[in-house]
Amino acid sequence: MRPVPGIRDRLDGMKRTAGFTLVELAVLMVVLGIMIAIAVPSVQKTIDSYRLKTAAAEMATNIRLAGQESISRELEYRIEFNIAGNRYTVFQMVYGGDVEIECVEIRGQVSMTGTGFSSNQLTFGKQGRPSESGDITLTSDLGQVRRVSVDESGRVAIVD
Repeated sequence: MRPVPGIRDRLDGMKRTAGFTLVELAVLMVVLGIMIAIAVPSVQKTIDSYRLKTAAAEMATNIRLAGQESISRELEYRIEFNIAGNRYTVFQMVYGGDVEIECVEIRGQVSMTGTGFSSNQLTFGKQGRPSESGDITLTSDLGQVRRVSVDESGRVAIVD
């Protein structure tokens, strides 16, 4: 008696080709879609955080520079913070009037949301001392917050 040919015998005779089935490709696409959906918000938050850190670092550098320049040039420097315009301007205070040194517009989905300085101004005297202590609050579009803080001695720090 001869054995009845089974499915294995029939498959062995068929030509096999390398590749994926349509079902396997569909499953792969679903898995990739889920992974991307999970990763995108994390990437957006990282980019948002980087933009906020960069804006705070640039502002802190400009404030430090104004304090150092006031000492080296023996002139007063003033920084005006324009919250509505989302920018700040550095002035050198000379005898004939104020000279605008730099105007910095804060970009990259970061907003200046407040200052702790009266009249939104910070002035450095000829010895590099600030007129008052306070901080500037920067907020990203995703709600992350950083503060650039200036203490009584003129030390500038970025606070999370």
